[in-house]
Amino acid sequence: MQLRAQLGDAAVHEALQLGEEGPELGLHRAAQLGLNIGLSFQHPAPRVSSLPPSAGPMKRRLTRKSGLVRVSARRAPYTRLIETGWDRRMRIRALFNWAMLGLAAAGAMASGSIAWDHWQRGVAAREATRQTEAAAGLLRLTEKLVIERGNYMIRVASTAPADAALLARLAGIARDTDAALAEALTGLRGTHGMEEHIRRVEAIGPQLLALRPAMNALIQLAPDRRDAAQRARPEQVYNTALETIGTALGASHRDIARGGRGLDMLILVARLSWDLRDAAGRRIVPISTAVNSGRALTAPELETIAGAGRSLDLVWSQVRMLAALMDQPPRLAAAIAEVQSRYFGDATRQTEALVTAGRAGSAYPLTPAQFTSFATPEMQRLLLVRDAALAEATALAGAEQARENMALALALGAAVLLGIGLGLFAWLLNRRVVTPVLAITATVERLAQGDHAVEVPFRDRADEIGSMAAAVEVLRERGLQAQQLAAAAAAEQAAKAARADRTEGLIRRFETEVGEVLGAVAGAAAPLNATADRMGEAAEAAKTQAGAMAVAAGAASSNVHTVAASTEELAASISEVARQVAESARIAHRAAEDARATDAAVAGLVEVAQRIGDVIGLINSIASQTNLLALNATIEAARAGDAGKGFAVVAGEVKALAAQTAKATEQIGLQIGAMQTETGRAAEAIRGIGQTIDELSAIATQVAAAAEQQAAATQEIGRAVAEAATGTEEVSRQTAEVIEGAETTAAATAGLREASSSLSRHADTLRGKVDGFLDTIRAA
Repeated sequence: MQLRAQLGDAAVHEALQLGEEGPELGLHRAAQLGLNIGLSFQHPAPRVSSLPPSAGPMKRRLTRKSGLVRVSARRAPYTRLIETGWDRRMRIRALFNWAMLGLAAAGAMASGSIAWDHWQRGVAAREATRQTEAAAGLLRLTEKLVIERGNYMIRVASTAPADAALLARLAGIARDTDAALAEALTGLRGTHGMEEHIRRVEAIGPQLLALRPAMNALIQLAPDRRDAAQRARPEQVYNTALETIGTALGASHRDIARGGRGLDMLILVARLSWDLRDAAGRRIVPISTAVNSGRALTAPELETIAGAGRSLDLVWSQVRMLAALMDQPPRLAAAIAEVQSRYFGDATRQTEALVTAGRAGSAYPLTPAQFTSFATPEMQRLLLVRDAALAEATALAGAEQARENMALALALGAAVLLGIGLGLFAWLLNRRVVTPVLAITATVERLAQGDHAVEVPFRDRADEIGSMAAAVEVLRERGLQAQQLAAAAAAEQAAKAARADRTEGLIRRFETEVGEVLGAVAGAAAPLNATADRMGEAAEAAKTQAGAMAVAAGAASSNVHTVAASTEELAASISEVARQVAESARIAHRAAEDARATDAAVAGLVEVAQRIGDVIGLINSIASQTNLLALNATIEAARAGDAGKGFAVVAGEVKALAAQTAKATEQIGLQIGAMQTETGRAAEAIRGIGQTIDELSAIATQVAAAAEQQAAATQEIGRAVAEAATGTEEVSRQTAEVIEGAETTAAATAGLREASSSLSRHADTLRGKVDGFLDTIRAA
């Protein structure tokens, strides 16, 4: 399981202390921090969505400069090193179950290996026990065969025929031999790899069954009737049987020696004890024959007795040495002590006395019956060492088998206990650790998905699971608080977005209206320039016509003095004057119409200038409100402390932009005021031009009337010469005034053209300022 906190304690504390932050920045920061609460389990934590496009550049810039960054806990380097590969993709329950299975498998393999080893050792111990029992059976069978062989050999060499009692005793000895043979075969059949020896040993029984009736019949005959070949037959049969048994005993001894458990030395002692018995028998048989025959010992018999005695001493020393090497096993040590005391003490002294008597040919200290009662038990006493060695071997093999069986049982019990312990441990850990961790993991995943209504389990536990659940509960509560804060922040953000949309609409409407006004100003300035051009042309034409009128008036004044000389010339002059006056009237009438049109255009220009002034007032109002908002934002940023520094910078920039806007608006107002002043002057000049042109028109009308009167009353020329002179002077004076008015009109036209150009320039400047202001507002 991989836990990753998306919100540190410091960030949560900062998100919860919203009272110390501004209403805007605080909610934004709470939303930013709150939405990052959660724990990640191979799923990314929810990220704060960016502001909608409708928030505008100013909102996006505000968010960008507010330092709102995502808070996440970095994982330690060792975690990144461990959590790679398959262990990162495996669920914790599967990992735990696989780990438990691995431990169980390892424990099962170890226990199985130990159990298998002890089972094999137990099998070997059981095989060693069987081999020991088989060897013991073969050794007892050897004993019985030797006893049976000795009795038959003694009876064959005896001079007295066998009676019923002797035959009954020999039959009992034969039964003991058969029982020993059955026991030996039973032991051999329980071993492995002894099949050939079993068949050979099984063949001994039929051979003995065939030999015994013949031997019983032979010993019942008188000595002189006994066949020499029949007398030698028992030795051959028994020696062959003993050789077969010795071969089987050697094979069994080798198998025991391969086990290496100390049984081979005990079996060797048992075999050596039989060699003791054999040497003792070889020493006692010549003595028994001599005692039973009542004769002295011959030299070969004495040599046999001496050789058998040396063999007996040598084998006995080997037995004692082996017992010492085996640290004197209790049974064997007791048997050796008894044999040393009874046989090699009392029995040996008695045997030496018999040998001394037999060598000297004197009477034996024991009768044949006493000798039989003495010799047989004493020779059997030597087999105490064999029996003790076999008992030690059997006990050792049994103990080894029991030990291995116990070890096997312990190994199996340990495996069972290990399985039960691992099962209980796995169940306990699943119940106490894995299941709670998975439940808390599911809870945290639901928290990471935004489900803060989920209930956190295991909070009542007093261990680490309870601490973890309590921590998750704290995260859930803080996440719920942050979700509420995020909802409030989202609502405020939506309100701000709506307010930004309204502001954007006002800006667009303001831009449209200002564009329309500036377009109207530009449109009005263009025809004003054209009107000024036409007024200039009309003034120039009026000036030209006035000059012509002045010339004509001069001519008229000159003709007054010479009127008498040439009436015809006077009539022509009057006609010319009438024509010129009519033309002047027409031009004056057109100039009056142009002046009225110019006056209307200038009036429209004044109205446009007034509308521009209203727009400038609106801009001043917006700048004042912006300045007020910037001041409020600066105050709120100061209240927010370090967290509001970024917002304070933005508020300062907005305040500076508002000041620049106010200054630009003031300059535009000054320019528009100047334009209004120039426009008023142009209007007054145009009205003056109109009045002058009206007067000029009236004068021209009067001149025309006078010319008509002159034409109608040529007969009164003489009488009216003085009046004509006066009229001519008046015409000259009025003509000078017309010329002066034309020049004034031309000057006014130049001023009008200059005012129109200035109006166009100011309109362009105003458009640039407004566009710059709007771009600055949008960029903010």
